[in-house]
Parts: sequence; C-alpha cells; structure tokens
Amino acid sequence: MALSEYERDVLAQMEEQFRDADPDWVERLGAAQRSTPAPVRIAPRVWAAMVCLLLVGVVLLVLGVVINVPVVGVLVSVAGFCAMVAGVSLPLMKMAGHAKRRRDTHARAGEGFMDRQKRQWERRTR
Repeated sequence: MALSEYERDVLAQMEEQFRDADPDWVERLGAAQRSTPAPVRIAPRVWAAMVCLLLVGVVLLVLGVVINVPVVGVLVSVAGFCAMVAGVSLPLMKMAGHAKRRRDTHARAGEGFMDRQKRQWERRTR
C-alpha cells in the first residue's frame, strides 16, 4: 500500500530525527540491513516433491487407519507419517544447504585478491 504525501513527509522527518539523535545507531542499522541475506527461493521441482510426499503420506496414514490388521495398519500409518515428515523437511534441507553454501562464500569473501587468484590457479592446474 502506497504512502500518502503527508505520511512520506512525516516518515522523512522521523528518519532525520533518528539520524541527528544517534548517527552511530543509524550506521549500524544500515549495515545490518545491507547484510541481511536474500530470501531463498525453492525450486518448483522441490515444491512438487514436497506436495507428492505429503499426499502419499496422508493416503498411507488414512489407509493404515482403515486396515483392520493391527500390525500392518500401524506399519502403514507409520510409513505415511514418515513420508509426510520427509515432505516437510525436504525444502528445509534445501534451505539449510543454501545457507551453508552462502556461509562458505561469505567466509571466502574476506580473502584478498591474490589469495583468490592462487586458489583458482591451483584448482586449474590440478
């Protein structure tokens, strides 16, 4: 929702007051906002796998409840529950893997130019 002209003016005045009151805090806040990672996009293939696993899990869970054989019904229900948990954890694992790659990239970001060049040269000559 767009802000009205009056709301924009009031917001600009508030920001100016914050900058005047504590410039260090504003600088730290700006640095924190710049370092906020971008949201992770989950591939459509992962979403499809998640939905399929959830549906299969629900079907197995209901099928296990409907089956009158006690041991088989419990095993089918447990398998359905495990499929649902796997379906929910699949995108979470993808996001965790993305976060780890991002951390590794940021860890290397502190390297100097020559260090990166040496690492690339070593990788090429292997």
